[in-house]
Amino acid sequence: MDHHDLSAEIDAASVRRLLTTASEADWSTITASARQLVVADPSVYPSVNDVALLPPVPDPQKILCLGLNSKDHCEEVGVPEPAIPWFFPKWPTSLAGHRATVHPAPAVTQLDWEGEIAVVIGSIAKCVPAERALEHVAGITILNDLSARNLIRGIETIAVTKAGDSQAPCGPALVTLDEVGDLADLRYRTLVNGIVKQDGGTTDYIFGIEEAIASISRVITLVPGDIISMGTLPGVGLCRSPQEFLNEGDLVEVDADGVGTLETTIGSPSAVPQLGPRAGESDPKVKAGSTAG
Repeated sequence: MDHHDLSAEIDAASVRRLLTTASEADWSTITASARQLVVADPSVYPSVNDVALLPPVPDPQKILCLGLNSKDHCEEVGVPEPAIPWFFPKWPTSLAGHRATVHPAPAVTQLDWEGEIAVVIGSIAKCVPAERALEHVAGITILNDLSARNLIRGIETIAVTKAGDSQAPCGPALVTLDEVGDLADLRYRTLVNGIVKQDGGTTDYIFGIEEAIASISRVITLVPGDIISMGTLPGVGLCRSPQEFLNEGDLVEVDADGVGTLETTIGSPSAVPQLGPRAGESDPKVKAGSTAG
C-alpha cells in the first residue's frame, strides 16, 4: 500500500475500513504510509487546535466495558472481586470526542467520572487464546465511562446508568502498541477542574487486556473498530465522603502516559436528541480522531 492508497482510507466515514485494511497488511507499512502522507503535503491538514476531534473510531460496531476490574475499586465499592470478567454495553450514540461538551439528559442528576484505558480491535477475533490476543489490537485510547449514579437500581439498570447519550467520551487518539509501552504497567489519572480524583494504573487490573479479549471472543466475534474499555480506578465520586458529582462547567481530564489527555466539558442538561459523533460529520471542522504510532 502506498500513501495514495492510504489517503483514500482516512476520513471520518471510513475509520473501520482503514482498520480492516491495516489488519490485512502490516502496521509498520500503514504507519509509514501515514507519515509519508503528512510529509507529502502537510498544508492539507489543519492544526489539531482548529478542529473538533471525533473519537478515534466514530462508529464502532460494539463498545464493551468491563465492570469492577480494579482491585482497589472493588474495595471502595464494597464488593468482592469478580471471578470472571463481566461486561456491559454502550452504544455508538454514547460516544463523544476529545474536547466535546457533554449535555446530560434531564433525568441524569448525579453524573460521575470513570477514567479508563480502552482497546480498539484491529482484526477479526473469535475464540482467541489470551497469548495471541494482542495480535488483534489496533491500539490504545482513553474512554471516560460517565455514569448516571442517580439511576442505579441494581445490575438490571446498568445500561440506563452507563449508556446514555454522550456518556462515553473517547480519544484523543489511537496509539499503536509499539508507542504505548508496557500495557501491564500503564499509568493514568482523572482530574476534575485540575484536581486529581483518580491516580493509578493497569497494575491494579483484575483481568488484563489479553484476558478480556479472550473472554469476550469465546462467544462474541470482535471486528475492526470495536472498543473494549478496561474498567476504572478507585476514586469515583460515588465513593467519596461526601459524595461528589459533576456539574455544568466542570472540566474532566483523563491523562494516560504515552496515550494523551482526553478532555470533556460538562454542559447544561438537554432533552435535544444527541445522535452520536457521526452526526457532526457535515461540519468541516469535525475530523476523525487521529492515529499515532
